[in-house]
Amino acid sequence: MAIPTSEERREAAANLRKIHLGGANKDLIELMLSDAIGAWHENGISWDYITERLVDLIDPTCKVEDDNPFMSDFAYICNSCGEHFSTCDKPNYCPGCGARLV
Repeated sequence: MAIPTSEERREAAANLRKIHLGGANKDLIELMLSDAIGAWHENGISWDYITERLVDLIDPTCKVEDDNPFMSDFAYICNSCGEHFSTCDKPNYCPGCGARLV
């Protein structure tokens, strides 16, 4: 099996976000997937939580916000890990957590 490309991972993540699980096997599927990926939630098992966990494993993303230029020397801050960084051009990946910047 070939290593998936970034585009294939993004497509798989987008498809997972669209799935709405139903039917008789819903509880069993949720239980098996949550156990396999460590998606136990404090309020029980939720299909939305499972798909978000899978998406984060397949294609982790974070958003970069402009840092306050009057408070620090940094130009950007990651909303996931809080990493502050400065660069002339916004990078494709966060230097702190490594997630793809969107």
